[in-house]
Amino acid sequence: MTSRSGDTPLAQVLFRYVWPFWLFKDATRGDRYARAAAYSHNRDMRIYLPGYLARWVLVSAATLAVASGCSALSAGAMNVFTVLAAGSGIAFACCVCVLFRYVWPFWLFRDATRGDRYARAAAYRHNRDMRIHLPGYLLRWVLVSVVTFAVASGFGSLPAPHSGTVNVFAVIAAGWGIAFACCLCVLLVTSYIYLYLSRHEH
Repeated sequence: MTSRSGDTPLAQVLFRYVWPFWLFKDATRGDRYARAAAYSHNRDMRIYLPGYLARWVLVSAATLAVASGCSALSAGAMNVFTVLAAGSGIAFACCVCVLFRYVWPFWLFRDATRGDRYARAAAYRHNRDMRIHLPGYLLRWVLVSVVTFAVASGFGSLPAPHSGTVNVFAVIAAGWGIAFACCLCVLLVTSYIYLYLSRHEH
């Protein structure tokens, strides 16, 4: 089956609609000019990433909702709803992996402390090449930090639903506060890595 826009198969069209990585080229291979051309291409393609991110957020929410609904319908018994819940849970995990790569910068880097002298030097050169992606990750983590701080502040300002009981909103605010602290740690570590790799050639 093909799409109406041409001879491209419909499955490939749907794949490209949700999978953003086909847009990009490997900027770590080839000579200096080939890497520069690939990176320039990747920078041009970055404008499409917010749309892909929104699609994966929707897909993640849908798979989580289906998994939760099927799990509730299964009532603890092994039936078709249990299988659907398990399948939806696996799909949700895959969505989380895609979103994980969008916000977690450290998967880009190699361990430059292992191997012989040449292996360490090659890993360090790779890490220096990859540092160009860190400002984008820093911006994402600034946005995540702002969101977590706003949510923590919002729940923290809410009064307890019943006097004399545990303020559930305070507990939720504390959880979001911990998430905000983790975001700050990621920001600090990422900033340090970027500055270190930018200032030290060897």
